[in-house]
Amino acid sequence: MARLATAIAYRKAADSVIDAAHRLYVRGMNSTMSGNVSARTGPDTMLITPAGYDKASIGIAQLSAVRISSESKARANGPDPSSEFRVHTRIYAAMPGVNALVHPHPPYSLSVISARGAGSIEALASSEDEYAYYVGMVGVVRGKAGSVGLADAVASEVQRGATVVIMENHGTVGIGASMHEALGRVEALEHMAKRYYIAQMLRR
Repeated sequence: MARLATAIAYRKAADSVIDAAHRLYVRGMNSTMSGNVSARTGPDTMLITPAGYDKASIGIAQLSAVRISSESKARANGPDPSSEFRVHTRIYAAMPGVNALVHPHPPYSLSVISARGAGSIEALASSEDEYAYYVGMVGVVRGKAGSVGLADAVASEVQRGATVVIMENHGTVGIGASMHEALGRVEALEHMAKRYYIAQMLRR
C-alpha cells in the first residue's frame, strides 16, 4: 500500500512538472530550450526538467530525478538535470515547506527590471492592490547562469522571505508549497509587469 501511495505521489509530481513546463512555453515565458521546473518527490528527492530537451513536448521519461542533499542524479542512467539544478536543490534543502519551483524567462518582468532597475519592483507593487497577495515578496539578485554563486544568492533571498526572485538579465524563480502556487506567483508578476509596461508606453 505504501509503495502504491509513493508511486501515485511520484506520478502526480511528474505530471505537475510537465504541465508547468508546457504552460510556461505556451504563455511565452520560456523558449523551447530555456527555463526549468521541478517538484519535490520526497524529503531528499526531486524531479526536474532536463538539460537540452524541448520544454514544449517534454514527457515523464525525460525528467531527471535528483538527490537534494548530494546534488547528484538519483538514477545513474537517467537524463542529466538542467544546468541550474543547484538553484532548486539549495532551496529545497533550506526550505522544507517548498515543494515546487519554476524558473521561467518572462520578457516583461525582465524588461521592467532592466530598464528601470531594482527600484521598479516598488513601483510595480504600488501599481497593483493585490500584488502582495498574488506575488508575495520579491528579491533581486545577479550572477552567472548555472553557477554555484547564483544558486546560493537565490536560496539566500528565499530564506529571507522572498517568494519570487528575479535574476537580473536572466529570469525569475517562483517557489510554492504546490506547483499551482509557484506557477501562479511568476505568472502574476509577469502579468503585472506587462500592465506596468503598457501603462508607461501610453503615458508617453
